[in-house]
Amino acid sequence: MNAMNKLLLLPPSARDEVRDLAGRAGRSTGFVVRRILAAAAKLPERASRIDEAAPLELVVDEDDAPDTMARVEELLRARGGDPGAALASAWAATRGRFLAWAARQ
Repeated sequence: MNAMNKLLLLPPSARDEVRDLAGRAGRSTGFVVRRILAAAAKLPERASRIDEAAPLELVVDEDDAPDTMARVEELLRARGGDPGAALASAWAATRGRFLAWAARQ
C-alpha cells in the first residue's frame, strides 16, 4: 500500500457498490470516491449512521490526477463529521445517478 492509500469504513452494501462501480468503470476507488463526493458537494446532507462497517481501501493509480487523494480529503472535510459517514451520505445522495451511468456502460 502506498502512503496515499486510505481506508474508510462504510456500510458493507455501500462499500461493495462503490468497489463494483470502480471495477465497471475501470478506474481506481480513489477516482470514483472523488467523483461521488464532488457530485454530492452541492446536495443537502443526508443523515448517515453506520451500524455495521466494512473497510473500503481508497487507492489511486497512474490514470488518476496527482491531487486525487488530496481532493478526496478536502471534500470529506467539507462534508464534516466521520469520513466514512460523510462518504456513505454522499453515496446515498448520488447512488442512483452513478448506478444508472454504470448500467449504460
